[in-house]
Amino acid sequence: MFFTITSLIIIFTAIIISQFLIDAKLQPIFWLIFLLLFVCYANIYMAVYYYVKLRNNPGIQGERGDPGLKGQRGSQGICVIDTGCDALQNCSELIENTLQEKLPSYKTIREKEGKGIRLSERDKKVLNGIQTYKNILKVKCESGRYSRDEFKDLVTDSLEKALEY
Repeated sequence: MFFTITSLIIIFTAIIISQFLIDAKLQPIFWLIFLLLFVCYANIYMAVYYYVKLRNNPGIQGERGDPGLKGQRGSQGICVIDTGCDALQNCSELIENTLQEKLPSYKTIREKEGKGIRLSERDKKVLNGIQTYKNILKVKCESGRYSRDEFKDLVTDSLEKALEY
């Protein structure tokens, strides 16, 4: 519909312009140029129209082709989350166990909390500090660069340095 209306407008405009041509020898040249311009307009319109129409249309699925040649063997890969490689499965559990093992006061606070005993302000302050420390360690643990023993040593070393201050 848009193409039809614009084409009619262009044709009527060309007819009006052709009436202003004085020299009769220019009439055929004018109409040839007009024809070329109209063909260019139609070509651009059809290209845009079909692009918009077919852009999201996936089309009909064809038949599966013949199988190709078998490719080269890939690498054996890297052990990322396999307990056979001593990779960490649960960072939070390892951090919690190591902290309870190295800090007896933290272990007693956690036991009080588990039994439902009300914690003192000092105990709450210790828990908040250790929770911040655990969050930092968890980010390091989830980077995946450490084995279980390496990360346990990292927790122990960082804890010893923190307790020195």
